[in-house]
Amino acid sequence: MKKQKRTIETDSLLLRIFERSDAKEFYLNCMSDQAVAKYVKGAHHKDISETKRLVRILVKGRAKSNNIYAVFAIVEKRSGRLIGAIEAVYYDESIKRVAVGYKLGSKWWGKGYATEALRAMIAYLFEGSAVNRIEAIHDVENAASGRVMQKAGMVYEGAHRQSVKNNRGIVDVKTYSILRDEFLNSNRV
Repeated sequence: MKKQKRTIETDSLLLRIFERSDAKEFYLNCMSDQAVAKYVKGAHHKDISETKRLVRILVKGRAKSNNIYAVFAIVEKRSGRLIGAIEAVYYDESIKRVAVGYKLGSKWWGKGYATEALRAMIAYLFEGSAVNRIEAIHDVENAASGRVMQKAGMVYEGAHRQSVKNNRGIVDVKTYSILRDEFLNSNRV
């Protein structure tokens, strides 16, 4: 596995590695946000100690974990504020498949930031590694996340009934993916 790049820059965002000093801002802008936690597993942190523990894991884990392929803090360039996170996890080397997930504080929803971050992560993974398939899932009740995946070039594959447990309970999810060939063909001039 290739060493993770330190930063990715887009028009509006900077995706960068987490630092221990990020815990307070990550907590205030994202992890304490109950709206963020609604459709995911365990994202709502009741106090900053939970976020500090998570950031410590992210800082240590990026070099050690087989499950974390890449993880970035999402920073809004205009304000310099850390507003979320995006990660590629569960890398399956035998088929070169990785799953992507993202969290963004609700104050920044509807601005195109999640799509911009996901597009950047997709490009990073296809251009900088041997990944062949990138996939993502979302709770069927979170249609906005599905629109983010579609806008980022991912293809809807289907629904999986009662296959994931999140903060709403055991839920149905929709799966989206993009293949290396699709990405390369869509980005040709």
